[in-house]
Parts: sequence; C-alpha cells; structure tokens
Amino acid sequence: FRVLEMSSTLLEQARSFHEDVERLEKATVEILLEHAKTHKDTIIQAHLVNKYLTKVSERSKQLADLYRDEDGARKEEINAIAGQSSPNVFSIFYDRLREIKEYHRKFPNLTVEKPEDFIPTLEDIEVFFTGEEGNGKFLDLHRFFEKYINLPHIKKIPEHSFNSDYLTYLKIYFKFDNNYKDKGPEYVEYLQELVDYHIDFLDRSQPLFPKDKALQKMDEEFQDVWKEGTGSSASTFRKCQRKWKCVRST
Repeated sequence: FRVLEMSSTLLEQARSFHEDVERLEKATVEILLEHAKTHKDTIIQAHLVNKYLTKVSERSKQLADLYRDEDGARKEEINAIAGQSSPNVFSIFYDRLREIKEYHRKFPNLTVEKPEDFIPTLEDIEVFFTGEEGNGKFLDLHRFFEKYINLPHIKKIPEHSFNSDYLTYLKIYFKFDNNYKDKGPEYVEYLQELVDYHIDFLDRSQPLFPKDKALQKMDEEFQDVWKEGTGSSASTFRKCQRKWKCVRST
C-alpha cells in the first residue's frame, strides 16, 4: 500500500485511494477487452480481474471509513485548511509545513509506490489443476472414489449389489441421505473433504462466481426447510436437496 497512508493528511490519503480505484478499474477494463485464446487463458484473466476487484473493494472500504469520519479528524482538517479553526491562516500553513518536513525527516528513504507495484499482471497469476481437471473443465474425484469404497459401511455391502467402479461412483457420489451418523466418523470426514474440494475447485475454476453469497443463501434455505420439517426425517432432507438444486440454478 502507498506510503501516503502513513501521512497525517487525510485528504491526501483520500485522493490517493481514489486514484488507486481509478487505475484498478481501468486495468480491469483493459484485461476484459483482451481476447483469451484458450480456456486456461480465460481462467487466468478471471483470476486477475478478481484480484483487481478485491483491491477495489479494499480501497472503497478505506474511502468509506475516511468519509464516515467517525472521529471528526477529516472535518477538523478541512476546517484547518479553510482557516475556520484559527484566524491565523499563515500559522496553520507553517504548522502544516513543519509537520511535512518532520515526517520526511523521520522517513528520508520513502519511495512512492508505482502502479505496477500494486497492480498484478497476467504473468503474476498461477492457477494449478491436475491433469484430470483439464484446466478447470472437469472434477477430479479419483481420491474420493478410493476413500468412498474403503468406508466401513460400504465394505459391508455385498459386492454384487454395488458396482465399485469410478463411472458408477460419479453417478451416485452427489446423492446423500441424512443417516450419516450411522455410518461412522470416517463418512463424516469424507463428506467434509468432498465439500472442501468442491469449494476449492470453484475458487480455482470460477474466481468471479459469488461463492460466499451463494453458500450463505444455501445455508439459509437449508435452515428454513429444516425448521419446517420433523427433525432429521428423510422427507425434510429431500426437501432440502430440492431447495439446493433451485439455489444452484440461480
């Protein structure tokens, strides 16, 4: 962040933050206008835009705090510049000049941050996918398949009633019931790792997707349906599943 943030001049901080936001918005437009040649290039562009938007959000919050002026420091500074806090305008000017000189005396080697120092480029973005994930096109569930077929309650199922191949697993892995407590802690751990992987894959493959908002909406829908149901009944769980499908389609 800019050295100016350490300065006592709140108005200069605000000017600097506005300048950063403008530069970041311009950089965002420029990268969106570039034509991505491959799917991987598209993902890298999305990650870069996400970084830009994150920094814009950070600067905007800092600006909002400055303009909110809860401690009245900004208003006091404006009054001082306008000469309203003291009839002696020249005294205020020289006091400010003395503060600036003292500041630079304490920090003689300060350098002004260049735009390229805080605005990343395409070369700065690294996104990693496994070979099976195909640069974010597919899920790689092989390790979850291995863990699933080795779960204690799955091992008890007769071989003739469960075709333990990867393609079959892909057709059933997203179908759950609410009797997870009867399947042991290993199954709960498997489910948590599966959820974590999907969230991580979403972050890597679709960085601009409003993940937090979608997850919050899904959780709210779940809590509403759960309260309407009868505890841990299967019917309540199925209603929750239907709700989740609606959320995913929005």
